[in-house]
Amino acid sequence: MERIVKNEINIILEKSVDSIWGRVKIGNSLISENAATEEAVLEGIKFQLSNLKNRKNIPSEINELNLEELKVTYCYDLTQFFEVFNVLKISAFSKYCDINPSQLRQYVSGVYHPSEKQFKKIQNGLEKLRQDLSKIELI
Repeated sequence: MERIVKNEINIILEKSVDSIWGRVKIGNSLISENAATEEAVLEGIKFQLSNLKNRKNIPSEINELNLEELKVTYCYDLTQFFEVFNVLKISAFSKYCDINPSQLRQYVSGVYHPSEKQFKKIQNGLEKLRQDLSKIELI
């Protein structure tokens, strides 16, 4: 079950052929939206949440959300991640992960799915990149 922090939601984003699917689980409710951009997915989910708040017997987790001050975390699948952050070259990023570039390309394209061990390497590589970038100051 998703852990809900007060007024925060995690939107899982996945790439489809020509759009982005977003979904969020709040309590026992699953809200999904399909749109061209992350912002449009978020607006669609907020619209659905707003409509739900006007109904009876809605879970307290939804009723307690302040949609104007909602904190959102986006969770990406690999394909969507590299589409959004297309400044990252897969071959260069693979060095952060200690994964063969061809293998990472296959994960990103959806040909293969990473094992739990490989997925952990990708997450660790992303964290290492985040840490390296946080140390940079341009002059």
